[in-house]
Amino acid sequence: MRSIQQQQQQQQQVLWFALVALVTTCLVAAEDICTVSLDMIVPALPAPCQPLATCNHQLASERYEQALQQCRVSAATRRDTRAAFPKQLTNWYREQTFFLEELEKLHTTNHPRIVALEREIEGGAALMAQLRRKHFIYCIEAGRTKEALLYHATAQQQLTAAQIIEAIRTNKELREGVMLNVLDFIRALPDEAERRALYREAKPILGRVLLRTRMALVFGIDARSVLPANETDALLAPMTERYRTDFLEGHYFNHDALTRFARDYPRYYV
Repeated sequence: MRSIQQQQQQQQQVLWFALVALVTTCLVAAEDICTVSLDMIVPALPAPCQPLATCNHQLASERYEQALQQCRVSAATRRDTRAAFPKQLTNWYREQTFFLEELEKLHTTNHPRIVALEREIEGGAALMAQLRRKHFIYCIEAGRTKEALLYHATAQQQLTAAQIIEAIRTNKELREGVMLNVLDFIRALPDEAERRALYREAKPILGRVLLRTRMALVFGIDARSVLPANETDALLAPMTERYRTDFLEGHYFNHDALTRFARDYPRYYV
């Protein structure tokens, strides 16, 4: 029994000497120090060495040698990586500096062109908006009411009533047909407040000439749906009084005028 205990003590001493030698070797050669668990490097022994007499010393020695070799390889790899890193960092810095200089050259060369293109784009956008507004006014004047309503409803910046009427007023071909198309557009607008504003802005278009024509009756009859009587009576009075006077005085041409009015504007004839 005592001999067995002595044998185990000897085996423990051998193992301790081996561990001390391993630690000493690692301290002397710091590049061989393992930074991971031994279990992650080599497979564990098939069974725990308890008691030590049951250990397979040859297998344990092989596993130890494997671990030592892998530690040396790992340490060498880390050492090489550390040694190469400053050079890699210098190369990366030089590459980034080179690319930055190239970008600065490209920016210096192309910046005036970029600025010019941006100005052209801004000018093109402004021109496109101007052309769209003109197209909108032309649609109103040409009687393309549905197209004009679609533009007016989808425009990012809608023209005000004053802007619409001002654009129409400057038309040198402003005649009775154009005014009828303008009234068709106003009448088709769903917003009563917008219709009211357009009628008020459009009244000056009649002027002194159209105020004494059938156009004044048409405009006044349309406008009185949203304007108070004190604003529409002045439009209707001249032509209404003229027809009444001609009829009372027996001017038979008045009958022809009323007939033409009823034929040309059936929805306004009462």
